Order: sequence, then C-alpha cells, then structure tokens
Amino acid sequence: MKTKCSDFWDRIFSDVTAKAVFIASVVYAITIACIGWNGKLADLHAFRQTQTAISVSYLLKGGPWLAYETPILGPPWSIPFEFPLYQWLVALVVKSGLFALDQAGRCVSEFFFFSSLYPLYKILGCLKLSRRQRYLILTLLCVSPEYLFWSRSFMIESTALALSVYFLWLVFLCCERLAANRIDWLAMTGVTVFGVLAGLVKVTTFFSFLVGACVVIAVYGFRRHRKEGFCKKTMFAFGLLAGLAAIIPLLAVLGWTAYADSLKSLNPLAGLLTSSNLKVWNFGTLEQRFSIKTWHTFYFETLSDLVGDCFWATASVAAVVFCRKERAIIAIISLGLFVLTLLTFTNLQYVHNYYAYANGIFFLVAVGVIIGDLLESQRNFKRVAGMVLFGLSLFFSRQHFFDNYWQFQNQSFDFSPITTAVDTYSGDNDVFIVFGNDWSSEIPYYIRRRAVMIKNPDLNDPALRTLKENLRGYRIGGLVFYSRSGFDEDAYAFIDSAIRFFGVAPCFYSIYPWYKSNSRMHMVFNSAQ
Repeated sequence: MKTKCSDFWDRIFSDVTAKAVFIASVVYAITIACIGWNGKLADLHAFRQTQTAISVSYLLKGGPWLAYETPILGPPWSIPFEFPLYQWLVALVVKSGLFALDQAGRCVSEFFFFSSLYPLYKILGCLKLSRRQRYLILTLLCVSPEYLFWSRSFMIESTALALSVYFLWLVFLCCERLAANRIDWLAMTGVTVFGVLAGLVKVTTFFSFLVGACVVIAVYGFRRHRKEGFCKKTMFAFGLLAGLAAIIPLLAVLGWTAYADSLKSLNPLAGLLTSSNLKVWNFGTLEQRFSIKTWHTFYFETLSDLVGDCFWATASVAAVVFCRKERAIIAIISLGLFVLTLLTFTNLQYVHNYYAYANGIFFLVAVGVIIGDLLESQRNFKRVAGMVLFGLSLFFSRQHFFDNYWQFQNQSFDFSPITTAVDTYSGDNDVFIVFGNDWSSEIPYYIRRRAVMIKNPDLNDPALRTLKENLRGYRIGGLVFYSRSGFDEDAYAFIDSAIRFFGVAPCFYSIYPWYKSNSRMHMVFNSAQ
C-alpha cells in the first residue's frame, strides 16, 4: 500500500515530468549548438575538423567520391581513412544550397547526434527500464559537455555513434524475435547494413557496440537454451545473427582498410599513415595502460568531460551498491564496455579528448541507470540521494561546459588577409609547400589550395626528391613556414634553402599571425611559371 509520501514522490518524478526535463535538455542542446554556428572551424582539434572539411571541399570540386582526396601530402592526393559516408552527406547538403560548407558539416553532425536518441530509447526499453528512467538517461546525454561540444563539430563522431546505436538496437530486436521463435529477416539485414556502415565510418566507435552486441546475443541465447534446452534451429538462428553482426562488418572493415592502405602507399609522404604503421598510435603500449598518468587523465579529464565533475561521477558509480541486482548488472556491464574501449584504444583516448564521444555513452547509461533506480526506490533516503545526484549532474555538466568549451565555441578569427594574399599572388590550381605544421589540414583549408605538409624539414630526405618528381605538372604557388615561436637566423637560413630546393622565384613575402596563440606564418609567393 502506497503512503501519501510515495504518492507525492511519484507525482514529482512522473513520466510527464521526466519527459518535460528531457525536452528542455534537447532545447538546451540545440541552443548551445547555435552559438558560433557561423564561426570558423578554428576551435578544438581543428586539424581533424579541417581534414574532414577539406576532403568534402574537393568532392564538391569534382574529385573522386570513393578514393576521395585529402590534398595535404602531395600527389597522388588520396589518403583515405574512414569510409566517406559523412563526407558524402555533407557534400549533398551543400549541393542542396541549404548551408555553406562549414555549416553543412555541423548540421549533418547534429542530425546524427539527435537521431541516435531514438534507438537508445528503444534499447533502454529492451533492458526493461521505465519511461522516466529512459528520459533521465537521454537527458544526461543531451547535457553532457562532451556531446554538447563535439556533436556540432565537422567530424564523423556522431555519424559513427548513431549508426552503432541503431546497430545495437536491431541486435536487441532480433534477439527478442528469436526468443519468441520468430526470425525477423528485415531486422537481420538491418544489423548487417548498420554494422558494416558503422565499422567503415569509424571502427574505433563501433568496437564497443560490437562487443555489446556479442554480449546481448550470448545472454539471449543462454536464456533460450536454459528455458527450452538445445534446439538446432534456434542455435543456428543465434549463430547466424552473430555472424551477421560481427563477421560481415569486420570483413568489410578489413577490405576497406586494405583498399585505403593501397592508396596511401602510392604517396611518398603517406607511408607512416598506413594501418600497420599506426598500430602503436591507435592502441598505445602496455606501459601506457599501466601508467598512472594515463589513468589520471581518464579520471580527471575524460570523466569530467562526460558528466561535468569526476568526483560526482565517482559518487554516482559508487551508489550502484544501493541498486537492485538487475539494474546493478546493467550498470556494471555498461561500465565495462566503457573501460574496455579505454584499454583497447588507449593512446587515442589519451591524446584526443573527442574519442570519449565513442564510448562515453556507456558511462552515461551506467550513471543514468543507477540514478534512475535510486529515484524509483521505495525508500526515501535513496530517492533523495537520486534526486541530489541528478540535480548535481545537470549543474556540473553546465558548469564544466561553460568553463572549458564555451570559449572555443564562441571564438572567431579573420583569415581574410591571408586568403586575399593567396588569391592575389597564386592561381586556384597552385600547390603550396608548408613546413612546420605537421600534416594538419588547417593551413591548406583556409588558403583554399592543395598543399604538401612537410613534417620532416630535412631537404636531403629521399621522399622529398620523389615528391618533386610527383609535382611535375603542378605549379608551386609558394612556400609557407609555420612557427609558434617566431623566426630567427637559423629559420631564415632554412627558408632560403627551401626556396632554392623547390625552385621558387620569390615575388612577394609576408608574415601573418595565425589564430593559435603567438603562431606566425611566413609566406613566400612564387613568380616562376
């Protein structure tokens, strides 16, 4: 029998209230996304955003749509990484005339983020969570600083996430049908299609969802076996689902990787970017996995980016001991999937804070399950604890976003002096040689020219000799020397050597400020034909 206190509490934490809070969080997320909407891509990890954007810009100029160009390492210009589904969609939006390039990228990214909410809601339903618990978890996702900021970036993150969430939902759907002695061939096909696309777009995002799918198939298969005993037809169906969910997507990823590596190997400067040479970069080392510094970063930075405050996150996770067993199991499995990705792609997660976008959703689901279970408890102290934790999650998430991300999202930089000079002293089809900015796409994207980003400044490098041969037929529009500390006598001596090496006849040169603090670009334009 319910008490008056219980009735009052149920009215406060009702489905309608939870839904209203979720809708408010969506409005909040959309409002945040609109801030700086027309700004440049010169915020956090601009190198990755402009890398994606410059590929789209050359699709729009008539470049190949599969062996797409990323013109930053010289001819041949194709150095593909991910399958270009996101790039294709952005290019189509630009062609429709709805948005300019930068805004089209942001629009498609936001679209995929919000589209992932529906299948996540359905997955949570498959886990037997109540409506109000589901809305609570979706709210945590919408207010998370990580998802607020990176969902509006010109990157593939939300596309890979949405495809992966749809994939996992269809796996749940297939398992439920199999548990009821039905085979849903349409859903089976959807599992394969979304699994292949998710893996091709970003396998590091798809990884944790693939493991999660295997866990789901195993659990449903075991339950069915325990309930009805061994059945060849049923076991075959579950085995078929596992093959469609795992084997075919992995074969597709291997095929695409081999194709991408074959294109990269044609470029003398892109050899280090093949999958075999990037293993340590992608996975990290055993020493890194056991490093206190690594886990210090994951705890204080990654968790804070996801939920606003790492200490609040700790308190929320610790509250799992007060949850019902079935809810605790869901939370622990979800936390396990989150940690598994940290342990697998350790270096990527450590170096690039946007990689938490891939697996952070599992941490938020775990926290949401714990808080939701406390809020639905019959004990008042648990309800109060759940309400406090949820309220603090909203507060800390907002605080962390405005303290750490707002300044980047709201900034702007005027590139017009640089682009005016480039347009004045070079042609549209000219190639620029850039020293000192690694292989970042930022400079090529904003000067709107093909470029060769030279990481190794050794002019005796055989790769540069091969590069000169590959550049036959192209006009070098000029040389760019990037520095974060200014130019001294040694730097000017190298500039003179590089001018002679590439046969540039200087007609104009100038030093321009770059948008990064104290950075400068020394640009030398070529008058030789």
